[in-house]
Amino acid sequence: MGMRREDGVLYAIVIASWVVFGIKVLFHLGSDGWSEGQAHVDEIQLLKSALEKSPVTPLEEKHPIQGTSFAPEVMKKNRAKLASNRAKWPRNGSIDLNNVDSAGLESLPFLGPVLASRVCKFRDRLGGFWSVEQLREVWGLKSDVADQIIPWFHVGNGIFRFLCVDTASWYQLHSHPYINQEGARTIERFRNHHPLSSIQDLRNAVPINDSLFQLWSPYLRVCETAALPTP
Repeated sequence: MGMRREDGVLYAIVIASWVVFGIKVLFHLGSDGWSEGQAHVDEIQLLKSALEKSPVTPLEEKHPIQGTSFAPEVMKKNRAKLASNRAKWPRNGSIDLNNVDSAGLESLPFLGPVLASRVCKFRDRLGGFWSVEQLREVWGLKSDVADQIIPWFHVGNGIFRFLCVDTASWYQLHSHPYINQEGARTIERFRNHHPLSSIQDLRNAVPINDSLFQLWSPYLRVCETAALPTP
């Protein structure tokens, strides 16, 4: 029969030890004489004897460590815990994202006080969510967590506060997360030189591309023109 892998490891350790101590023996023979060299030879013999009395236990004979994540009973327990937690999750589409308060958000899995507060602050700055996918824009909300929680929400009546693009101040415009300072300047310059009868008129503003317009348009209204009576 061939040599077992564990025996090969054992003999490799012994041979390596002999080489190391052999070098030390030669060194000491040259410097401190035969007595110290003989002492190291004795060390080799003691090491060999100790290794022979304590053979390496084959890896396949070792028992798995109980309590680790790969133990079968622990994996089974973790799966049961995950299933129990999922049973407590809200039903899909059961929470109005534009009406739920911070305490309600905080009580949900994966969130907590910090993220719940950020969701509420972002919602207030926007003037309401028009899509549940906007949750992905909340700072600190990881994409894998967003994937889990987004199906729980709906937007109810949607946006609850609009900006009057024809009358809002620069400060009001730039305070919106999607418009910011440069966007507020662009709108202000455009309306100073062009009449605004509808939001679509902003498409004539060169710096406003289609993707930016799609972000802005749900939150903008032309207020004064819309209030004028039709002749």
